[in-house]
Amino acid sequence: MKLDGKIFAVTGAGAGIGRQLAGSLVAGGSRVIGLDINEDGLGQTAEQINNNNFFPVCCDVSCEQSVTDAFATGLDRFSVLHGLINNAGIVSNSALVKVLPDKTISRMSTQAFDTVMNVNLRGAFLCAREAVTWMLDSSVEEGILINISSGSRHGLRHQSNYSASKAGLVAMANVWALELAQHNIRAVSIAPGIIQTDILATFSSEKIKKMRTGNLVNRIGQPANVAQLVIHVIENDFINATVVEVDGGI
Repeated sequence: MKLDGKIFAVTGAGAGIGRQLAGSLVAGGSRVIGLDINEDGLGQTAEQINNNNFFPVCCDVSCEQSVTDAFATGLDRFSVLHGLINNAGIVSNSALVKVLPDKTISRMSTQAFDTVMNVNLRGAFLCAREAVTWMLDSSVEEGILINISSGSRHGLRHQSNYSASKAGLVAMANVWALELAQHNIRAVSIAPGIIQTDILATFSSEKIKKMRTGNLVNRIGQPANVAQLVIHVIENDFINATVVEVDGGI
């Protein structure tokens, strides 16, 4: 799929990887519907891209009505959709059960589990359902769904909610690829390693120091590294139903 003239929806476009994705797609000649719950962040993305081909829409991806309304707004602006990049995600660090120094027991709250799953996994489902409906209604010749997963999908200490959500994104993309191949719509997962985004603010300086030396290139990745891979996956129509890593070699 060529980028020029195509229309993509990108979730989490108000910061980090999503902002870079939106900018890279617009630079390649695409038009982008940028979705994010952070209206100020979307405004900053729009200011940075400085191009009418970026169309910001405020959206809470965990809320079904918000997603439905956001895609309806996009449909009013554009007559067709060629791709969706499910990038919106949050993290919450908490052990399942932990014995504290005073011997009391700390447990991950149901709210902490549900909040992460609702944004990371439910949000991707809701957005993909709207995107594919739009693609089929407009009879696109080709389409693509990309889920931004994570190396953490294999399991990361104190992140059973986040790891489960990122593993779920891979499973959903594989199922979508099977279901939608007949419509020439691909589905692919991309699994970044440690990337320089706001999420790193949740980690200690000691942990970040370890992350810097945790791969073969001895550095933390940049959002541009992820965007470059996303563009490659979009343009290479022989990549489908798989996970592509971008982690510096772990």
